[in-house]
Amino acid sequence: MTRFHPPLPNPPRRIYPPFPRRLAFFIIGCSALLLRILTAPLRLLRAAPRPTRPLLIYEPFGLGDTLRLQPLVNAWLATGRSVAVAARPDWKPLFAPHPKFRFIPIAPAYANPDPDKKYARPIQDLLQTAAALRPFAKGADCIDPRGDVRALSVLYLASAARVFSLQRYFSANDCRIPPFAAHLAPVSPDKTRAEISRIWAPPNAAYATPSLSHLLHSPITPDPHRIGLIPCTPWRGKRWPDEHWINLVSLLQIRGWTPVWLCGPGDAPLLPHLPRPIPTLTAHSIPEWVETLAKCALVISVNTGPMHIADVLQKPLIVLDGPSRLPLWAPENPNAIVLHHQDCVPWAPVAPVDDGTRCQTELMAKVTPAEVVEQLPPLHP
Repeated sequence: MTRFHPPLPNPPRRIYPPFPRRLAFFIIGCSALLLRILTAPLRLLRAAPRPTRPLLIYEPFGLGDTLRLQPLVNAWLATGRSVAVAARPDWKPLFAPHPKFRFIPIAPAYANPDPDKKYARPIQDLLQTAAALRPFAKGADCIDPRGDVRALSVLYLASAARVFSLQRYFSANDCRIPPFAAHLAPVSPDKTRAEISRIWAPPNAAYATPSLSHLLHSPITPDPHRIGLIPCTPWRGKRWPDEHWINLVSLLQIRGWTPVWLCGPGDAPLLPHLPRPIPTLTAHSIPEWVETLAKCALVISVNTGPMHIADVLQKPLIVLDGPSRLPLWAPENPNAIVLHHQDCVPWAPVAPVDDGTRCQTELMAKVTPAEVVEQLPPLHP
């Protein structure tokens, strides 16, 4: 089990999104309910028989969220059912090939972390996404694993037979879905991402943990001195201060470790102030991330997508966090520890949106390089 340092506040505190965001969520939720009613006759006419009905899982956001769906997909494939996952194109390698599995590349604008691109053409974005999903969603059972009213609208417009979702958006207590807008499952704030995904597993299914063994074609022996540092994330409030990274690199080198920066292809603009004397390794795809992380003895990362790959690889892992909903977005392997200071602020963790950036940044800065070094295992010669 993942360790949290310090232990998480108990009970978990509530998240209160800004009123305009809650109002927008309510309006879109009512629209989704209306769409369910208006499209019901046509959707039911197109529905396949339930035992053979295909299943579509719609997850347009994060790498880690998509990776946590892998056991759910495998559980349904084991029953003989056809399964599709609609997610960002780069995430396709997370799933091993299977004759009854289909990956649908999708990247709706509303899933973009850049607020200038997210809401440019919201209606057109929903209609285009629904059209892209319709060939598989038509007559299928569909799962929205986030409790996102935008996803409900997309899936009804795509002619889904039935839509399953959560009672509320899983990162915000007050963003609730109207009753009867979908087949709704309860969710509590102490659930992990894996536990939420398991809600929709077939009864008595064998439910494993995620695996990336299909991307490791030969064993990789890690460098016992190498520490991979993952400093980049698209969410500004989840970034650790540059001066903390600089100090951490110095402390690691003094202790004999070999730190390297691990980055994605678009991360270069986020690294201008970090020390470059240490190597920078760039992974351009999921398979490259898997290979690069497998070569590390230990990984230190902010809470971002590649961190979840290191988690699935069972790497010793130190996660620098503060604003994330925990344990929802925490790693799950017993070699991981999450450093945070959610116990010393009066407000709850907030969703990674622009209106919470200031308090998120303050909370991230409370994690110090000295705390990170205290968690390092002994370095073997």
